[in-house]
Amino acid sequence: MAIGIFDGVHRGHQAILRTAQKEARRLRAAPAALTFPAHPSRVLNPGRPVPLLQSFEQRCDWIRRYGINWIFPLHFTKSLSKLTPAEFVDRLLFRKWNLRGVVVGRDFRFGHRRAGTVRTLRDLLARRDAQVFSVDPVRCGGGVAQSTAVRRLLQAGRLPDAVRMLGHPFELAGRVVKGAGMGRRLGARTINLRLESNLMPRHGVYAGWLRPARGSKRPIVMNLGVAPTVHRGRGVRLETHVLDGRPVGFRPGIRLTVEVARFLRPERKFSSLAALRRAIQRDIRRAKKEMRNKRD
Repeated sequence: MAIGIFDGVHRGHQAILRTAQKEARRLRAAPAALTFPAHPSRVLNPGRPVPLLQSFEQRCDWIRRYGINWIFPLHFTKSLSKLTPAEFVDRLLFRKWNLRGVVVGRDFRFGHRRAGTVRTLRDLLARRDAQVFSVDPVRCGGGVAQSTAVRRLLQAGRLPDAVRMLGHPFELAGRVVKGAGMGRRLGARTINLRLESNLMPRHGVYAGWLRPARGSKRPIVMNLGVAPTVHRGRGVRLETHVLDGRPVGFRPGIRLTVEVARFLRPERKFSSLAALRRAIQRDIRRAKKEMRNKRD
C-alpha cells in the first residue's frame, strides 16, 4: 500500500506508485493507495490550510491513470492526529487491512507531532512480518518534485515548469454554471465553470483543451479570475470559449475538465467593453495559433 496525500500526483508520487505496483507483484498482493481527501492542515492549522492542487476526485483519477485502482480515503481528524506512531499502525493500518508491505517517500512522517519516521514504520511493521519500501525524492528541473514547489510555480504563472514537475498536464475541473450572457455580447460565447480545487493558478488568459466526459477534447481559450471589467465582487470562475466552431451545449451542473496548456496574458481591467472585445479577439487568434501548434 502506498501512503501519502499525493496532491498533484507529481513525478515523486508517480515513483511511489510505481514502486507499490512492482512490490505488490513480487509479494503477490494487490497494489493500493491510502490518501487523505482533505489536507491535514485543515485540522492542524484551520486558519491557514494548504490549498490543494486537485479535488479528491481529480487526485483519484490520476492515481488510477498511474495504475492503482484500489484507493482508500482516510479522513484526518483531531483524534487521528493524536495517535502515536504505534497506535497509527495498530489501530488504522492493520485493523483494516492485511498488509504485506507499505510504500512511502523517504521523508515520510506520521503519528502525533510527526514523531514517526520511515525507520519507526519499518520497526513497527517488522513485528507483523510486513515490509516498508522508501522511495527517494525525484529531481526535476534543478529541484525536487514537491507539491509545494508546483503550487509556487503555478501561482507565479510558470506553467511549463509546473507541468515538467508534474509529469502530466495541469488540469482544472468544475461544474457548469449559468452565466450572465456577457460572452455573447462580447462576441465570444463562454462555458462558465465553478472550480473544485482551491489552489488557483495565476489569474489570466490561457489556451488549453476542454475534456468532456464523453467525446473528443476541444481547443479553448479561457479566462481564470474575477472578470474585473464586467463583474464586481464575483468569486473566481473559469470562463471558457471553444475555438473549433462546433456546437457546445453543456447544461448547468455538468462536470467538465480543462487541461491548461499555455499562459497567454495576465487578467486585467479594461477601460471599456469595446477595448475588452478587441482584447478577446486577440486572445482567440493567439490561442488558435498556440493550439494548432500543440496539435501539430
